[in-house]
Amino acid sequence: MLVEVDMDRMGSLVLTPVSKKVRAQMRKHNKEWQGHADDTVYIQEGMGVYEFLEYVPAAKRRDVEEGWTVRIQMDPWVFGHHVGHDFHEVINP
Repeated sequence: MLVEVDMDRMGSLVLTPVSKKVRAQMRKHNKEWQGHADDTVYIQEGMGVYEFLEYVPAAKRRDVEEGWTVRIQMDPWVFGHHVGHDFHEVINP
């Protein structure tokens, strides 16, 4: 699946699925499990950010670190784990 990745001013990563269908699934799932309808994943600064960036192609990694938004292909199951609350079991890209 296609995911947009960018880094905010605090050094956290913001992951947003390109697919409107997946974003709608995330909003529904997050509303049920967390009480808010968010369709974005945040990976806070530190080890989580560095670990995630290791899976991003080098050229795109540099772009993210320089403040650009990039699109990457990502396994839906792996993305679902970043969403949490068993979203990897219900995601249907």
